[in-house]
Amino acid sequence: MNPITAAAYIEQRGDPLQRARLRYIYYRQPPTDEALHQFLGGQRPDGGWQSAWAPNYSSIDTTCAMLFRAEQLGLGASEPALLRALHFLTRRQQADGAWEEAPNLSSLAPPMALPGSREARLFLTASAGYWLARLAPPDMGSLRESAGRAAAVLQTYMAGRDRLPSFMPADWLAAGMWQCLGRAEVANRLYPFMESRVPEMSAGQLAWLIVTLRGAGLDANHTLLTAAGTRLAELQADDGRWPSAEGPARDVEDTLDALFALRQVNRL
Repeated sequence: MNPITAAAYIEQRGDPLQRARLRYIYYRQPPTDEALHQFLGGQRPDGGWQSAWAPNYSSIDTTCAMLFRAEQLGLGASEPALLRALHFLTRRQQADGAWEEAPNLSSLAPPMALPGSREARLFLTASAGYWLARLAPPDMGSLRESAGRAAAVLQTYMAGRDRLPSFMPADWLAAGMWQCLGRAEVANRLYPFMESRVPEMSAGQLAWLIVTLRGAGLDANHTLLTAAGTRLAELQADDGRWPSAEGPARDVEDTLDALFALRQVNRL
């Protein structure tokens, strides 16, 4: 793994915000006011962020993705905008404890956010539940209660299974949520399946898995994270980037994610 060529790739191809994320990842340099404004400027009045597939709609999926990106700028729940995002998620939680995008968007939403899909519902519940469990301040019990309700929903789908009947990211998000909530015994049931799938995961998936589980407190030397970190380092291209499974337009994003993940497992 070559961090010098990776940094050069982002410096050459990235926009100012992506270069600000690089400086935080490498040097823990806080974002400038300009970079912070650029990152947070798209937040809607309700605390959510709109998606590319549904303008003027605050998406659960996109809001969780923004919380993931915020880590690469050193932002946490002490940032008021992120706390507003957590409250947005609690307001969008359904009565049974799950999350789902608005039903009228079924013709627009991608598979992982598709209203009416069990797989998407479980993924969004794991994603929102993870961020609430991970970032909820200790004095805001209502946010952790929301995460606890999500954990209860997902646990009903684990009976007799070693993974959730959903998209694979739901597994590491749910495991991270259970880990944050002190339910390691449930999270532990998911790790062997994920480790068996490491060889076929994309760079973006491996980085997402590592960042999620390290953020939840899983030891960097856990066999799953060791395997994921080794595989991720192997996927770097000669020009420094990590090629994205979603196409070249995402290469800078996946390269930043890979670098951030590799730092979490002491490989950068």
